[in-house]
Amino acid sequence: MTSWIGFYGFDVMGDLAFGQSFEMLSTGEVNYHISLMQEFLKIRAIFSRVPWAFRILQVTMLLNTSFNKFRLWMEEQVKTRMKNEPDKPDVFSWILSDYQARQNKTQQDFFNLMGECKLITIAGRQVKIHSCTWFKQLISTSDTTSSTLTCLLFELARQPDVFKRLQGEIDQCFKNYGDDIPGHFELSKLEYLQACIDEALRLYPPLPSGVQRMTPPEGLQIDDDLHIPGDTIVQVPLYTMYRDERLFKCPDRFIPERWTTRRELVTEAACFTPFHIGSFSCVGKQLALMEVRYVISQLARLYDVSLAKGQTPEAFTEGNYDTFTIRLAPINMIIHHRADSKSEISKA
Repeated sequence: MTSWIGFYGFDVMGDLAFGQSFEMLSTGEVNYHISLMQEFLKIRAIFSRVPWAFRILQVTMLLNTSFNKFRLWMEEQVKTRMKNEPDKPDVFSWILSDYQARQNKTQQDFFNLMGECKLITIAGRQVKIHSCTWFKQLISTSDTTSSTLTCLLFELARQPDVFKRLQGEIDQCFKNYGDDIPGHFELSKLEYLQACIDEALRLYPPLPSGVQRMTPPEGLQIDDDLHIPGDTIVQVPLYTMYRDERLFKCPDRFIPERWTTRRELVTEAACFTPFHIGSFSCVGKQLALMEVRYVISQLARLYDVSLAKGQTPEAFTEGNYDTFTIRLAPINMIIHHRADSKSEISKA
């Protein structure tokens, strides 16, 4: 299931960003050039805490072979895309328009264009790149989408009672719209659906270690007894914070009701910021939520889910690890039509 949802993330990002899908859902296989990128990113994650070492080792064949192949493929995609404007504008259309409008273009301008292309592609693979530009933050939403969808389905498969309640809310929503399918605005008003999404984001934050920030030159005063010197890198691990029993009661349990009818289970709601806050918050938040709500609502309306025989919860939870973003272990699930959904399948 982890792979298929990853394919979905890539294909959607391809459609939105480049006007064409990577066709991974159709083929059931990882695009060769994407696999090169994934291989490179595994190595890069190891050196994320010592960037100076990464820059030194990047010049070696060990680190550079896969990435150079990926870079050449990207350059080919950009040049092809520049010659073939799609019928409908995609995200890359705006980036390309800005590039083409520049006077006296430099080689660095083209490198920047290539960088945007790389970020779009990497986004489909659950990697978020820090940047102050809105676009680089926007494309990282598929990071949140892929991991949240997988982890939410995992928890719903483990807890049939929760899934049944969610199905009831979604069934009622679709029933109210007859032959139509409710849009994003209508789905955003489903309280229990949002509670399930929030609980998945709490237990499995897409960025387990959080992000780094630098204190201002004058330093940062916290309460009366703690002063952090200026120009100091600080980091708050979200995974640890969200499972702190001082902040969340029963922190290791998936309880969507903590966001609805059992708010006493949340001691400090202000610390829950899966999309971050302030000037560096994720501008693609609504796009990510739109995707998650749509996919989960369609799956819950038409299907039941359960863990496959031999699939233990521990194999999934203990197999996940942090490569700046959460890298999910494989998980096998059974998805079958609901007994009461046959009349609804034609609407999907």
